[in-house]
Amino acid sequence: MDILIKYKNAYFLTINKLGMKKKTVYLAFMSMATFVIYSCSKNDCHSCHYYKNNAEVELGEKCGEEIETLEANGYTDSTGTYEVHCHSH
Repeated sequence: MDILIKYKNAYFLTINKLGMKKKTVYLAFMSMATFVIYSCSKNDCHSCHYYKNNAEVELGEKCGEEIETLEANGYTDSTGTYEVHCHSH
């Protein structure tokens, strides 16, 4: 019988009915998938720009926390602070 287990606000499905070899393959796959998902999301890069005098000004590709900072605070130059937009290509 499979059972849902709650651990640190996440639910896990036990794999009681699988054989030892299948459990090992399943756990290896889930470990790799988890690693890939978390490692990719932390270094997610996007192309960023802002608008100045109705013209788009490219800031180039920004990654990780730099994107969050730019989108939260905007880009400031000698003429003012502008709202930044970042998106993936």
